[in-house]
Amino acid sequence: LVLTVSHNYLTESELISLREYVFDVGEELYAPDAEYENDEILAYNITCTNPAGYQNLLRIYPGFKPFLERIVDPGCNVIHFVSLKMLLGAAIEEHQDDGLDEHLSSPVKILPTHTHVFYLQIPRDLKGGVLYARLNDEMLENVNPTENTIVKMSGDTWHGVTEVTQASQERCMLVCEQYKLSKRNLAKLTTYDKPKILKG
Repeated sequence: LVLTVSHNYLTESELISLREYVFDVGEELYAPDAEYENDEILAYNITCTNPAGYQNLLRIYPGFKPFLERIVDPGCNVIHFVSLKMLLGAAIEEHQDDGLDEHLSSPVKILPTHTHVFYLQIPRDLKGGVLYARLNDEMLENVNPTENTIVKMSGDTWHGVTEVTQASQERCMLVCEQYKLSKRNLAKLTTYDKPKILKG
């Protein structure tokens, strides 16, 4: 399947705890997303190898464990984790995930094996902010964001998010891209056994 949608992913207490933790950690890390260069999308991202960097990530930020331990694939050797807030007017243009591009500077686009998108906070009055996706020019069903829902997609899926036209608070999602890098590319990221944390 290209898209897999699972509702009620965490228990209510896990969801509340994760939300508080993500926002607390992000208080000093959230910054305008460098890719979009505007103040409508705030983000921070963490990149690490797996398993060494992943285990170190959980030691540094143990509050992410209940979420990540359910989705991290032991067959993937690099994880790129993003916390993303979309404010009023924000939209994400259609793209394929390539979060490692800035880390590897590869002449060839490197795509993840798969990506998870988790809706951590969705305001009840939200309008817009809909995830849409396609594969090989085939349009797939749109996913209306629902709090505590997770979407899994293959790494080559083209996708985007429509403009947020109404929201009383931030629309927040967690994105986790997982990669199976060649030994050559993985060797370039050996320092990421200590997770690389970036604002924006």
